Amino acid sequence: MIRDAENPTPPRISVVTPCHNAVATLGGTLSSLVTADYPDLEILVVDDGSSDASLRLAETYASQWPAGHPTGTCVRVLRQDRGGVSSARNRAMSEATGDFLAFVDADDMVLPQYFSVAMNAFAAAGGLPRAGDRSASRLIVVSNAHLLTPSGINPGRVLLRDPLPSASRQPGSILTNNIAGIFAIFPRELLEEVGYFDEDLDYCEDWDLWLRAVRRGWRIVRQDNPTALYRWTGQSASTQRENMYAGEDAVLLKALGDPAMGLTADERINVERRLAAGSPIRLSSEAENAFRQGDLKLGARLLRQAAQLAPSQRRLRVKSIISYLPYGSAWLGRRQRILDERVGFTREMTR
Repeated sequence: MIRDAENPTPPRISVVTPCHNAVATLGGTLSSLVTADYPDLEILVVDDGSSDASLRLAETYASQWPAGHPTGTCVRVLRQDRGGVSSARNRAMSEATGDFLAFVDADDMVLPQYFSVAMNAFAAAGGLPRAGDRSASRLIVVSNAHLLTPSGINPGRVLLRDPLPSASRQPGSILTNNIAGIFAIFPRELLEEVGYFDEDLDYCEDWDLWLRAVRRGWRIVRQDNPTALYRWTGQSASTQRENMYAGEDAVLLKALGDPAMGLTADERINVERRLAAGSPIRLSSEAENAFRQGDLKLGARLLRQAAQLAPSQRRLRVKSIISYLPYGSAWLGRRQRILDERVGFTREMTR
């Protein structure tokens, strides 16, 4: 647990959970949060104009975990007309009382030790605030997660598979890849410095936030032990492909026009090249589909293009190298089919 001799009380964490028509999964999310072992959690559920029973379900949890609950956990419910996920998160963050903020979406779950392990990682990285000074180090702790797919939890499949770039390489790496993700805990000072979510972005809004932070000197710390469950199904936002690719382009175009990004001439060239060539996620996804269909040459070509656009993604780079080996593409095709079977892959899950 995050403590020191001068600060015996762990800081409060405000958990931001936006919700829109999520009654099928919200109960699992909230149950995982209220049973977490961290002693001071404020869970803010923002019902974003739901037409199902999500609001009623959230209010049931709030009635059972009110302020002052002996566990130190409370659930607060906020209601707004439909404004989108960024608007909902911003509403929660504007009313949060915690020293730290965390994101847990309404279709994901955390394991009991999630917050404690993440805060210990923050402390180990030198992020403990000192007595009399509530400002914390400029660190973002990101935790890994197991994938929760139609076939259940596969211990061999995690959300973050590439190593985290070193602190010095993070400002460059985050221009080509969201090296953080949504399972993040950070001091509220980050919002005061870089601002809230951009409500004009419907997709990749978290990448935009981390991009603004890392380019201003904040650094990401990875907690690699999977302590959360990330739901990957045909209903996930990440499967809405064209919108996501357009969201990536919107984030990069915004970065090009923002002097605070401090882009070098080479970085600008790389971003412009990436915008012209298309999303490496799209190319990687199309490569996977080609391998599924037995078009090994196309799969290899698309894979190599994706690796060139995202040099910080080691997994892509390794697969690209394999594609050049004798029978390498055939091996990648077999591997793709095996992985699909393990996760219960359906066409709706294509990223």
